[in-house]
Amino acid sequence: MSSVIACRAKRALALAVAVPLLSACGGAFGAMKGGADLLNSQVPVPGSSGSPNGNIGLGIGPSKIKHIIFLIQENRSFDYIFGNVDNNGNPFPGADTVSNPLPGEPTPHNHLGQPVTMTTGLLEECYVPAHSSPNAVTDIAKGKMNGFDKESVQKLACAPAGKVPADYAYRYAEYSEVQPYWQIGEQYAISDRMFEASTSASFAAHLYYVAGQSSRAIDNPSNSPWGCDAPAGTEEPTYNEKTGGEAGRVFPCFEMPTLADEMDLRQVSWRYYGMSIADFGYNWIAYDAIRQIRFGADWSTNVVNPSSQILTDIQNGSLASMTWVTPSLANSDHPLSASNLGPSWIASVVNAVGQSQFWNDTAIFVVWDDWGGWYDHAPPGKFGPVGYGIRLPFIAVSPYVRNGYVSHVVHSPGSMLRFAEEILNLPSLGEIDAKSDDLADLFNFTQTPTPFTPFALNRSPADVVRGATDPRPLPKGATPDD
Repeated sequence: MSSVIACRAKRALALAVAVPLLSACGGAFGAMKGGADLLNSQVPVPGSSGSPNGNIGLGIGPSKIKHIIFLIQENRSFDYIFGNVDNNGNPFPGADTVSNPLPGEPTPHNHLGQPVTMTTGLLEECYVPAHSSPNAVTDIAKGKMNGFDKESVQKLACAPAGKVPADYAYRYAEYSEVQPYWQIGEQYAISDRMFEASTSASFAAHLYYVAGQSSRAIDNPSNSPWGCDAPAGTEEPTYNEKTGGEAGRVFPCFEMPTLADEMDLRQVSWRYYGMSIADFGYNWIAYDAIRQIRFGADWSTNVVNPSSQILTDIQNGSLASMTWVTPSLANSDHPLSASNLGPSWIASVVNAVGQSQFWNDTAIFVVWDDWGGWYDHAPPGKFGPVGYGIRLPFIAVSPYVRNGYVSHVVHSPGSMLRFAEEILNLPSLGEIDAKSDDLADLFNFTQTPTPFTPFALNRSPADVVRGATDPRPLPKGATPDD
């Protein structure tokens, strides 16, 4: 019996006899934990007493939310998406941004302490700032947030001739390009304290959204595709929890419990939408790195491609209780994409849900996997390879979200998992979810459900669907571990 199957049996027994779930899956998994100590007492944990009792919203939430969607975009910091000003010269209302920082927080400086002027940039620029774990530690600079100028910037083949612009990482997006994100956030809610679970690049970061840990994986594998489909000889770095240094390298295919395993045990429906292996976005399907999912029945039934299929499924009245959506390269916001389709892609999915039968009982969370090397001014409460990474954009959409609300509560990907566990009455994974809050401050389940009004796209629907359907491989000038 594999360790995962044995663990499933232990968890099922624990549920039946009310054994504490955190001890129901020790042994093999106990040796694989990679992130249970990511959070410490500095992190406020407001509201509910946690899963699996469904306590969010004092028990009201689980009776009103039946569907949860994680929309996971790529490689942008909070200040990159929300740090500019709108067409009237105003920063995002109520948010702690680089244009309107909280008192005492760092403003843009380089590692020499010299002030840096932020520059407006475009999502489709053909440069990729370095963004591995050592880069995050350098960027954070023990809370000074002034190491971004020390990092290298990779030029893609589509970049213009000449040198990389000076202080390139100190950029925020042109407002017109990210206007859909602003409009969705202004109507519903954002958090200006959503931090990456660890100082990591995309591969490990995505694992936290399904497992609450990364089995100590950090950064990206050495070859593409990543995960269990990686070529023989592919190596994934792991970290030492005590020192933060590299502990060795492993093949990027893991056995560890995930939210999908818990849902399978309780017959809760789930789907994971991603791209085919022909698109670089295939790398972001976290379940490809989970052995029991990749080589089990779930892979052919619950992992769906292309990403645009979610639009069809919603229209056809088919939406799982729990849904993850990872984008195509073109729709991802990733600097590798050389594309600005991402905001319209997200608005398209939000519109599809809002105009469907599912609106009144759905919660949508839009989040980015990692900071991508871009400047952010807000220091994590705890940082390092086994602590928080750099701040991420985060948007919550639901008829029960507090309208126009900006959360200043510290959140993490574990908060999203904990919300799902409580709403769907699932046991805790016992990882970062167990030490995170449950996003309760973002919701008011006693309010009259907010009617939905569609959001304008800044690209055509045909462009968005084409971007989510037509595969795009690794672009010229990039490396597999970007």
